[in-house]
Amino acid sequence: IREGIKWHDGVPFTASDVAYTYRLMLDPGYDGTRTSNLMSIQGAAAYRSGESSELPGIEVVDDHTLRITTEYPDAVFMEAVGKELWILPEHILKDTPAAEVDAHSLARNPVVGTGPFKFVRYAEGQFIEFTRNDDYFLGAPCLDSVVVKIVSPSVALAQFQTGELDITAGTGIGSLNPSDVEYVKEIPGVQPVVYTTSAVQVVNIGLRKPYLQDARVRQAFAYAIDRQAIVDHLLLGFGEAANGPLNSGAFYYNPDQPMYPYNPERARELLQEAGWDFNRTLTLMYPSGNKVRELSAPVIQANLQAVGLKVELSLVDFAAQTAAAEAGVPDMWLSGSYLPLQDPQTILYGYHSSQIPPAGYNLTFFSNARVDEILDAAGHTIDVNERRALYDELQVIMSTELPEIPLYYAQSIDAVSDKLHNAHPGPWDATWNIYAWYKTN
Repeated sequence: IREGIKWHDGVPFTASDVAYTYRLMLDPGYDGTRTSNLMSIQGAAAYRSGESSELPGIEVVDDHTLRITTEYPDAVFMEAVGKELWILPEHILKDTPAAEVDAHSLARNPVVGTGPFKFVRYAEGQFIEFTRNDDYFLGAPCLDSVVVKIVSPSVALAQFQTGELDITAGTGIGSLNPSDVEYVKEIPGVQPVVYTTSAVQVVNIGLRKPYLQDARVRQAFAYAIDRQAIVDHLLLGFGEAANGPLNSGAFYYNPDQPMYPYNPERARELLQEAGWDFNRTLTLMYPSGNKVRELSAPVIQANLQAVGLKVELSLVDFAAQTAAAEAGVPDMWLSGSYLPLQDPQTILYGYHSSQIPPAGYNLTFFSNARVDEILDAAGHTIDVNERRALYDELQVIMSTELPEIPLYYAQSIDAVSDKLHNAHPGPWDATWNIYAWYKTN
């Protein structure tokens, strides 16, 4: 740990703060998120279950050194703890029971952190205000303050026009609509920034249905759906037709996995080969709340009907869809998943049979012994070449078995004022170097 880091109240930041945070997250009374990122630590399982009060895998060597020992090689560990876990101040929270940390005043008024800007206030539903931390360990930020505004895309565009806004999201979740891009280009001194995210939209297949267990049927569905048309017409070209769980720019993407270009004739052939009952009616469920997903449902319905399938649509809220999928109600349903880390294991592990409900969110109930073996092996090796070979094989299996049909990766659209320098929106989150941002008139 770097020397000279201080909490915003002036107290030194040390290895003990990190150890405290990890112990807190593994405490049986803690019911927050991200605990799974720490479960490979030696003794974590017994500590989390309450069977032991010891955590031998976490050792504070000195104020600036923390030694972590895991039960097995964990390929995701370093990125998971480095990106997804935020360290808490032990000197403020140490006397608060784990089950009550979320009710502590710091949770509602987070005035003590270590970042380049200090929290000032939050106006609910309007904005969050921060002020410069002159004691930031990388040097005082260039900006005096930062205000994060909570606005709709239309309001954001108007505020770019008036100079009230300098940058949108930059977090990998776009704040502007595809139809806004040309408008942004017309605003003097503002540039659109477009990039592909790891958020993939899919058609999930209910594999518990006997008539959907033949892979040829699922492959026929894939050939029947015109994914590029969805990208071209609903996303106005701001997206990538998906071939699998990883986009074409991902480090472990396998370009040699089976592909399913739009081919209605091949879809009909496969359905005939599989002995499909064309009198059967399928239900395609989709959740409200995502405009493009809602619009894509009738397109998919039309594509499937064009090859002789009968398809009914069912619009529900997301919670109702999840419950229905767990109960095995719909034949197919639309959903999306987002890869929070660069390591693909964080999303691919969702295909493991151990993630079938109630243990996880493998809602298609996909189970494949070789896939389980691959995922277990890939998660326990840090050799890049070994992992690539494993993920290559995994993508071939998934693209052959198709428990879900990949549709598209949406592109995120942000905008940046020419007056703001060193800010680069992207899937990595532009704020990583916010201390270096500066403005000119």
